[in-house]
Amino acid sequence: MSEGASLELGANEIHMWSFGLEASEPEVVRCSSCLSTNEQTRAAAFRRPQDRVHYVVAHAALRERLAGYLGCAPAALGFRTGPHGKPELGEGFPATLRYNLSHSGGRALLAVARGCEVGVDLEQMNRDVDMAGVVATHFSATEQRTWAALPPSQKPAGFFHGWVRKEAYVKARGEGLLRNGAAYTVELDPARPAALLADVLVPDAPAHWRIEGLEVAAGFAAALAYAGPVRRVVVREL
Repeated sequence: MSEGASLELGANEIHMWSFGLEASEPEVVRCSSCLSTNEQTRAAAFRRPQDRVHYVVAHAALRERLAGYLGCAPAALGFRTGPHGKPELGEGFPATLRYNLSHSGGRALLAVARGCEVGVDLEQMNRDVDMAGVVATHFSATEQRTWAALPPSQKPAGFFHGWVRKEAYVKARGEGLLRNGAAYTVELDPARPAALLADVLVPDAPAHWRIEGLEVAAGFAAALAYAGPVRRVVVREL
């Protein structure tokens, strides 16, 4: 992950950066050097060394990519949280440059856009999850019926692809910790395109928000959500 690379983000484009999080100790030290004191403190608090490495590499990559678009040093970037906790660039940096980061199972996915809200979610699909329990408590009635009707062989894909679509949507809205998952419905049938089907709290949301399923790596489910006149989504591997 090279520092200082100049990056161009075209009008109505979203850039997706997919990358692994494993790194040698010298690389971790280099990555840590561009993090803030708060980020370094948070990294040091992880009990598992692997979790520390993944956090440091993910957040260094975030800084390096954003710095490439802004033409500044990665360590110079400042961040803050929005009204509902969504991370965003701090004072003195363009509010129009929006981003969202997700990582799971040793991989990360970063979305960067200009002038529109974005949300992204990535999940490793071999995790041991009580799928039926999560569906019953966090999925809408429509999603529960769709998932129940899937053949057993398709239920894991339906669950994980549905989950990342739901998470990407609420992350884009900046409401990830506030929204009950049963209040909105996404398409989770693996045979159908990703979509936001309904939101009982924002009835016109399906007309303004789009969800796209992403193929980033074998064994992972990923989705992007955004609002605005986006004409192109570019997926790149770091």
